[in-house]
Amino acid sequence: MLTKVLIAAAVIIAVFAILRLIRKHQNSQDAVAKVLNSVGPARCLAAIKVVSALKQEANQRATVSVWDAIELPLVQALPDCPPSAKPVLMNALDALAKATANRELAKRVMTLRNGLMGG
Repeated sequence: MLTKVLIAAAVIIAVFAILRLIRKHQNSQDAVAKVLNSVGPARCLAAIKVVSALKQEANQRATVSVWDAIELPLVQALPDCPPSAKPVLMNALDALAKATANRELAKRVMTLRNGLMGG
C-alpha cells in the first residue's frame, strides 16, 4: 500500500514539474514575441524583462537561442531606449554576461552593453 502511495505521489510531482516547464517555456516565448513585436522605447523595456530572465536560465542553448532572436532588434531599439531604462538594461546585460558559461555569448552581450554606454 505504501509503495502505491509513493508511486502515485512521484507521478503527481512529475506531472506538476512537466507542466511548470511547459508554462515557463511558453512565458519565455511570449516575452520574446513581445520584444520582437514592440517598437522604439517599448522594445527596450520589453527586452529588460527577457534579459533579466535569461540570467536565470540553466539551459545554455535556450539562452543562446533567445539572445539570437532579440539581439539585433534590441540593437535597433537602443537609440530609443528611455534614459531611465538604460541603467536597468545595462545591469541586466552585466548580470547575463556574468551568469553565462558561454564565452561567445558573454562577449556579444557585453558588446551590446558597451554600445548602450556610448549611446
